[in-house]
Amino acid sequence: MSTATEALLAVAQDTLGPVTVERAPDLPAHLTLLADAAGDRYLLKRHTDPERFHAEIHAYTAWRPQLGARAPHLVAFDEGSCSLLVTYVPGRRADRLRPGSTAEERAHRGAGETLRLLHAVPLEQPAVDVAAFLAGRMLHWAVRAHAAALIDQAELRTLHRHAEELAATPMDGVICHLDYQPRNWIVQPDGGIAVIDFEHTRPDALVRDLARLAFRRWPHRPRLREEFLTGYGRDLSDEEERLLSRFAAVEALTSMVRGDERGDPRLFAYGKALLAAIL
Repeated sequence: MSTATEALLAVAQDTLGPVTVERAPDLPAHLTLLADAAGDRYLLKRHTDPERFHAEIHAYTAWRPQLGARAPHLVAFDEGSCSLLVTYVPGRRADRLRPGSTAEERAHRGAGETLRLLHAVPLEQPAVDVAAFLAGRMLHWAVRAHAAALIDQAELRTLHRHAEELAATPMDGVICHLDYQPRNWIVQPDGGIAVIDFEHTRPDALVRDLARLAFRRWPHRPRLREEFLTGYGRDLSDEEERLLSRFAAVEALTSMVRGDERGDPRLFAYGKALLAAIL
């Protein structure tokens, strides 16, 4: 066992007492599955980015309680190692359900129900200027894409105009998960959907939580959109539909830059095709 792992286990033991590491080959390296003396299981998550660590701690303490049993509970955290200890949510990741299955449709409906609870959390004061923030994010990704020679000067100018239009678009802010997709949904034994991974959570435009689903999952599976919005409790308004379409540029740019940086040709090609469709 590495020294780093031993130090992290000490964080858990300070709260839980003696713990054992359970074998979990499907978990990424930054997650460790633990069990206490009573057999209850927990996840120890280590961050490398202090900003994301603090964002996740804030999400767990300020907004997660609204979700009840539909999310893990924060048990403890350690500033020095940027690690947090949360309860383990049993179940199956929704991205491993068979595409086209009834189970996949049920998962989308349950995910809509869970997101409705999160979006109902009252916003903190002062109010966030969501439009200005999102316009800034669009420009951030556009500049990065241009610097990496992924877009040309004419495309950059067009994206500047898109950002100006976005900044002038009225929109309401809600608490958003911001990585709301099946890989972060857990199908629980009772069929309900729990959500994990709150490191990106912050106030944002409501439809931002639908963007990855809208552009990656729903175009060829409209039934999934229907099930999700049934669980969410309402359809999108015309204004929300138009705003969602504006986020295509942010989704495209993010996917292109990330795909290029990570050497992921599929993600890059997806982003490039999406950008070409809107410019």
